[in-house]
Amino acid sequence: GLQDYLNYANEKGLVKGKKFNYVYEDSGYDTERAVACSKKVMAQHSPVIMYGESTGLGKAIAPELNARYKVLYASASFSSELADPKTHPYSFVSGPTYSDQFGILLQYIAQGAKGKKPRVAFFYSDTEFGKDPIAYGKKRAAELGIDVVAEVVAKVGAVDVTTEVLNLKKAQPDFVIFQGFVMAPVPEVIRTAREHG
Repeated sequence: GLQDYLNYANEKGLVKGKKFNYVYEDSGYDTERAVACSKKVMAQHSPVIMYGESTGLGKAIAPELNARYKVLYASASFSSELADPKTHPYSFVSGPTYSDQFGILLQYIAQGAKGKKPRVAFFYSDTEFGKDPIAYGKKRAAELGIDVVAEVVAKVGAVDVTTEVLNLKKAQPDFVIFQGFVMAPVPEVIRTAREHG
């Protein structure tokens, strides 16, 4: 998709006639590999902008972006930390942060409470992406009169989530907010939750 759009932009002269040179490296969504790829791209190509794959990469390269490269960095991340222009002036977050998103969901839950104190569980991955809004979510839930009854952590791509689902069953939340997953294990959590009532 990125390559197609950049080809289109080049064909149409969308940026005052300037041409994009797209350089691609595959990190396999591994932060250490992504940092190595970023350093390689910076050394070999001196780009004016960089698009990365994750919150972990954005946080890992931020010190060098600030001190050395001074290159605009964007990614699929909506990290609250990366969105702060005082500490991350070269990071661009293109929408509401994960904390903003949690706040919206919690506000919605609180508004529908109808006199009952809502019980919410946070189900997240042990990644920068997953952990980013949790502290804010707990604080905001308390302000809204919502009980956070469980914090369940699972691996990205987990196949067996029986233990995690049983922890949810024990906590009896009214709502579960997932964070830090693109797909798996969310469908497996839902299937396993149905199996366990």
